[in-house]
Amino acid sequence: MYQLGFVFSGVIIAWISDKYGRKFALQVSIAFELLGGLLLILSPSILLFTLSRLILGFGDSGRGMCLYMLLMETVNF
Repeated sequence: MYQLGFVFSGVIIAWISDKYGRKFALQVSIAFELLGGLLLILSPSILLFTLSRLILGFGDSGRGMCLYMLLMETVNF
């Protein structure tokens, strides 16, 4: 499920990043990552645990992608 979150994040966060900006997409990704981590810690069932892994993967991939792109656009070589 974590890898499935990576796949969805690549498409959705890239679209959000292009339409609303990298900083907003980064904030959305971090919010998803925090939500997924909290749900992961507090999950009482395997179903909620699996869903939280999907959310965590979505946020983790989006955060990494947005941070890299924001850094490359900011730094001059």
